[in-house]
Amino acid sequence: MSDYIPPKETELNGWLTNWITQLDTSGVAIGLSQQQVDQAKLPATNMLQSITDADQAKITYKTKNTLKDSTIADGKQELRAYCNFIKALPNYNDSVGAQFRIVNTPNAPVDYANYKPSVSVELGNGFVRVKYVKKGVESVNVYSRLSGVADWTFLALDTHSPYDDNRVLAAAGVPEKREYMVIGVLNDVEIGIPSDTVSITFSG
Repeated sequence: MSDYIPPKETELNGWLTNWITQLDTSGVAIGLSQQQVDQAKLPATNMLQSITDADQAKITYKTKNTLKDSTIADGKQELRAYCNFIKALPNYNDSVGAQFRIVNTPNAPVDYANYKPSVSVELGNGFVRVKYVKKGVESVNVYSRLSGVADWTFLALDTHSPYDDNRVLAAAGVPEKREYMVIGVLNDVEIGIPSDTVSITFSG
């Protein structure tokens, strides 16, 4: 049995919009009652709204994460200034510093030469989600390639996991086995060892 409704969301939007338009313009003319027209439009309208809501949620998520990163960065700068002010007060001592948790403690040195981030991938709705753990560095460079291809393609410098690869298939309807890896970045320079290579089959 043929399924007239496209399985891909990118095509589904257009199909649903056309369905509603045709019902409005021709539904009554072909013999449907207005009540039947309204009932037939309802599931398509609900589907379009849910797609729009989900897309907006993705945008809101990215916007809020960007705002969060900016707020944290600005807040840390202000708090460091307050910490230094408290440390300069005449009644400050190590006991006070311990209470406020502002006593400097030595950190274990990071072996940047052997630094290696971790990475994993999963399928989203029309995209591949790349999850990574930075392990203390500022950001990572995200790379991808097709299985069997030697050279990597740079996708993005990313500061907050996950990264969503929204690239479409090179050939519509032809699944691709994609490989991904990330490399740590410090002061705009790649450091350490690339992550392990992970792969996933993307069907669009």
